[in-house]
Amino acid sequence: MARKYFSEHTRAKHTYQFFKDRRNDPKWHDEYLVVRSKRNRTIAIEGILLVVLSLAVILWWHNSVSQPYVAENTSTTSADSKINRPKKKKNGLGRFIKKQVKTAKKDIASAKPNSSQQANTDNQQKVQNYILHKGFEIGPKLYDGEPIDKAMEERKAPQNSVHDGTVTLYFANSEIVEQSFIGSYNPKFESHYRITPNELIVRNDHIPYEINNGQVIFKNWLVKDGSHTVIYEIRNYPGAKEDIDSKPAR
Repeated sequence: MARKYFSEHTRAKHTYQFFKDRRNDPKWHDEYLVVRSKRNRTIAIEGILLVVLSLAVILWWHNSVSQPYVAENTSTTSADSKINRPKKKKNGLGRFIKKQVKTAKKDIASAKPNSSQQANTDNQQKVQNYILHKGFEIGPKLYDGEPIDKAMEERKAPQNSVHDGTVTLYFANSEIVEQSFIGSYNPKFESHYRITPNELIVRNDHIPYEINNGQVIFKNWLVKDGSHTVIYEIRNYPGAKEDIDSKPAR
């Protein structure tokens, strides 16, 4: 019977082929990637286990047929037995097989994700699910510790800080983010993004995040501007897709 995997969309289990058939559907694409990763890891572990079992059988068979039969000679003294007893030859094949078994066991251990790795993977998937097909806006919040609007009004910050420093984002799929700067004349463009265990990275922006009670929380981050410091934030922007689509292509 084919192995089945749980789906968050249907709240039921389906075969790998079910997810594969829907891999090009944005709704299913990321869940397909998760299922594929689980399936490949299972196949790798099962393959390594088969190798270990095969090597163990070969080792057992070799040892069983290579042991010489020695008839007990009751007239031989214990001293003679020590003198006449043939020295055991080192079994090169046995050592080789044992080494392969040991290596295979290490491969199994490395193929199984530890709790820390699994937690990181789960958190990255939570972030992916949170941002997928959603709009956001990145912009400056503080300039040298003061609210950006106040700093601009008092001419402590450049007057174009908000205009030039704000970018609209729409996460189209698991790899591409659509973007545009403020101003109808600014074209839309695309770039790749990635998610690490601690950050969402979009072009030059490294956006820190944490998972609190299963919820994704993006934190502000600092950018040096010469001798000044600018604190940036990322905000939800439901109208991002429409805003970006209205811009000319680069």
